[in-house]
Amino acid sequence: MRFWDVLSGLASILALGAFTYLVVRNAQRPSVVIVSLGAVRADALSSWDALSPAIPPGPLAPTLAHLCHVGICFSQAYSNAPYPRAANATVLTGQLSAVHSVRGPLDRLSPSWPQLAELFAASGYDTGAIVGSYEVDGVFGFRGFATFDARFVEPIVDSARDPLPVPPLVFHDWGFAHSARLSKLVANARKPDEWTTESALGFLAVHWRRPFFLWVQYFGASPLGSSEGPVLISADRYAERVRELDRQLKRLLDGVVELGLDPNLWLFVHGEAGFALFEHGEYGVAASLYEPSVRVPLIVVPPRSLAHALGARSIDTPVSLLDVAPTVARVAHLPVRVPWPSEGLDDLWEGSAKNLDSERVIPLENYWTATMAGSKEMPGPAGHRQRLGERLRGVRKGRWKYLLRERSPLIDVRLPIADWWDREMPREELYDLFNDPMERHDLAGARPEDCALLRQALPPTARSGGSQ
Repeated sequence: MRFWDVLSGLASILALGAFTYLVVRNAQRPSVVIVSLGAVRADALSSWDALSPAIPPGPLAPTLAHLCHVGICFSQAYSNAPYPRAANATVLTGQLSAVHSVRGPLDRLSPSWPQLAELFAASGYDTGAIVGSYEVDGVFGFRGFATFDARFVEPIVDSARDPLPVPPLVFHDWGFAHSARLSKLVANARKPDEWTTESALGFLAVHWRRPFFLWVQYFGASPLGSSEGPVLISADRYAERVRELDRQLKRLLDGVVELGLDPNLWLFVHGEAGFALFEHGEYGVAASLYEPSVRVPLIVVPPRSLAHALGARSIDTPVSLLDVAPTVARVAHLPVRVPWPSEGLDDLWEGSAKNLDSERVIPLENYWTATMAGSKEMPGPAGHRQRLGERLRGVRKGRWKYLLRERSPLIDVRLPIADWWDREMPREELYDLFNDPMERHDLAGARPEDCALLRQALPPTARSGGSQ
């Protein structure tokens, strides 16, 4: 046999060995999909037929309910900041606003903290983001995605008058920035959920051979607006929008199974924020820190190869979106050491955590109420009216939920704080969620010691600056 024939055969053997090594290595590395659901409340997993005769009986979101039967369902899950961009920033960084810097409609993610997609990319994963809303467009600092589908074709507001007449905080060409932002809102600020599903299935069809990290964000039941403010919808219309989103989630999951990805794929499904339907006189997303605004679905479905070992279960320990990033990094075996502030979720289903019902602290924050869109217009002592902002912070620990309202300057418009508002702030609230899940009875006045202890666990206030 000639020398070149031997060399060619050896090269073929080495190439086959390298290919086999890559196949084996990739097969051992799980893929991860995070699905973010716009404005879906935690009680979408239950029946809403008592609210309206127009709502069919049974779970509002049957696909989500099914996932709870095959995966790990966290029945007491919270969105730490119930505003889409802030919530997803927390999921992808494992941090609160004080670190990732997102508070309101103009804020971008801080470049100083690593995001999950960057960690996956550094470990050789294919990365992709399919987003359904301008709220989480890549221009706001979501990084690390080799593919970022932010193609939008439908409006979020239906008028040529900007419902958020605020100046830009980074670019100072006010006219252009204002017009560009307004053009997005009234023309192409979201995509239909079925298009989001199509794009996500397209990504999976291309990247199924290699380990991948995919983030899919649905617009879902997120509120629409007009020049006069939010477009109010009834409970039955909200329910139907959630059902429409749930049908798209089923299409996505059916595609995962058809492609044969489920044996080696971790699936995380979460709500970004709840949706207040006037339970406390408030409406929509980011209205408050009460349960309808901050309680969301959170379900983890392990790979089919691990499903028997882990089993389906429901975990009642309070958790939050802050727990997602460290959990994702651990189940994917990413070789990173990031000082995340949360415990993660995996110790709960592995049974290694102890006394977490009483010890686990869930920080809550809401800066939307300190923006032009979320602030309140109040009459002053001289008869003039002024928009006044509130900063809301809170803590869920065990049976207790503590809330603190503090006056705040608007974070997107520079207006002075009215002196006459001092008498209204700050205000504390305390609720026993075991006996009062609807938060009807404020116990702050009767239990000042508990308020003092919980006040020490409040999330830090976010630093100012940085925006779109």
